[in-house]
Amino acid sequence: MLPTGMKAGFARYTIRRGSIDGRPTWKLESLQLVGARLLSQLEVEAGSMKPIHSVWKSLQLGTAETTYASGKADIKIPKVGEKSVELSGVVYDNEEAIQLIRRLPLAVGYKKNLAVFLGMAAMTTSVEIKVVGIEKIEVPAGSFDCYKTQLKLINGVQTFWFATDRRRALVKFEGGGVSAVATSIANIPDDTPITTTERKLGYSVTTPAGWITRPDQRPAAAQKAALIAIDDEGTGATFVQVQLKKDFSADALASLRAFAAHQIAAAKKANPTFQVHEDSWKETTIDGQPALSFVADHMTGEIKMIAHVTEAFVGDNTVDICSSVPVEGAEGYHAKHEAIVAGYRNN
Repeated sequence: MLPTGMKAGFARYTIRRGSIDGRPTWKLESLQLVGARLLSQLEVEAGSMKPIHSVWKSLQLGTAETTYASGKADIKIPKVGEKSVELSGVVYDNEEAIQLIRRLPLAVGYKKNLAVFLGMAAMTTSVEIKVVGIEKIEVPAGSFDCYKTQLKLINGVQTFWFATDRRRALVKFEGGGVSAVATSIANIPDDTPITTTERKLGYSVTTPAGWITRPDQRPAAAQKAALIAIDDEGTGATFVQVQLKKDFSADALASLRAFAAHQIAAAKKANPTFQVHEDSWKETTIDGQPALSFVADHMTGEIKMIAHVTEAFVGDNTVDICSSVPVEGAEGYHAKHEAIVAGYRNN
């Protein structure tokens, strides 16, 4: 959330058990959509939390892959090159900082300095941790007594509130003019699809296991009953926009093709690079009702994107489902889009 009170996006942190050659590990993942879409995946030794391998991915900035060996970090950045950096002493990966702090013996007055490695920057920096007090924090996920913990970084101070109970869950964050609060803390099986219900119009969308679905908080979606779903690899995004038919003109509702033309015109107005593949039109269904789908190209900055779009009238609503993904990661994404379409229900 921004200082103005406007919601800026969302993030999800996931922890799973793993193993490498019989050694127990933790698989740590964060998936964020706060302006930019960011994904980090990291595997660490279960006991020491020493990093083994990490991938940091940004649609805008690219990907950095770091492999840790004895006393060094090997970094690969596609289209940039490879680099090996010598490490001195105990060094952790920057992307595990939150989970690492949860394992520290937090108490009022506790202090510790950690060396963390930034893969994209290929450098090590120091983080100073200090617990400055205990506060009761009320968030959507519940009420928690928390350790108020300050992190002093090279570019300022960030404040984290970790629950004082045995889970040490991250409850709240403030830093860089942005704040975040926990909305849910849950154990979810890896193979369980997630059903999300939109509150304005009451429709629901079921996404494959590992996806994250939240209200679409972009300004362009402010007047719509909209959800956004990010796949488990952070590759693409699916936008589900539902509006009442009465919000559209009679011409736009004359047929599904007319409605699709209306939506395409709006897309081109927002992004002039939006171009439909005229040979891609297909008839399909959404929630048992006739639907039309098509494929389009567009640009996000300098990145070539492809969009899979499905339009329908369901009950009193218009339904627009658009999955957008970089061309380089588009293989197989149509099937993911179809899974979202199949999981739509007009409750």
